[in-house]
Order: sequence, then C-alpha cells, then structure tokens
Amino acid sequence: MIALRVTDDAGDLHVLDIYEAIVPKLTYQFKDIRGLSAVLGGFSDTFRVPATKNNVAFFGPLYDPTASTSYATKKKKPAILEWDTVPVFTGFLRLVSVVMQKGQYSEFEVSLFGEVPTLAKDLGDDSLKD
Repeated sequence: MIALRVTDDAGDLHVLDIYEAIVPKLTYQFKDIRGLSAVLGGFSDTFRVPATKNNVAFFGPLYDPTASTSYATKKKKPAILEWDTVPVFTGFLRLVSVVMQKGQYSEFEVSLFGEVPTLAKDLGDDSLKD
C-alpha cells in the first residue's frame, strides 16, 4: 500500500488520499559531493490525487478570496512517500494545479521534489568539514 504523508505549516502530519492504481514515477539523481551547486536531486512526474474530503481539507479553499485561510500554492510542504510503511522518497510536495468539474474540485495535480537541492542552498558559501 502506498501512502503520502505531508506536514502542514503548523507542523501537523496529514496522510493524503491517493489512487492505489497510480504509483508516481520517481527520478533519483545523484551528483558528486564537490559540485553541490549542480545537484538537481530527485523528483517525481506530476501525478493526481483525488479531491476527497480529506484532501480538500488539507489543501483548503484554493480559489475562494473570502476564505480566512488558503493553501500557498507556491510553497512546498515536507512530504514522505511510503510503500508498505517503508519511505521510498523524502522531500517536498508542491501543488501544481487543480482539476475542476462542474464547479467542484475533482483532483489535485501534485509533484514531489527531493531534499538534496535544498542542501546546497542551506550551505550557501559554507563548506563541508570533518
């Protein structure tokens, strides 16, 4: 069984509902540790998750300007993709788009990005030492 665990801005963990028949295609990329600025890291193809009550509650009112809270679509959320409770991908979830049908949320299109690219950003001009 595949599970997608995502942490919100408050630090609360949510398990998003996903289609069992669709396994996200993951790409892992590794580079030489001496060239951190060139590291691309792992990522997934975009994939869709259903607009269940659980997922709609996590993403919130995306297109309602009167809502007091809204999901920041440009912001990545920490995420772990698991297969039978074994983490197979750790990184960040990003909402790409929303599929609407008859004025209702139908699906959310998301993608995953690995943690590796943020390492180079976090290090900045610092260097790795023993």
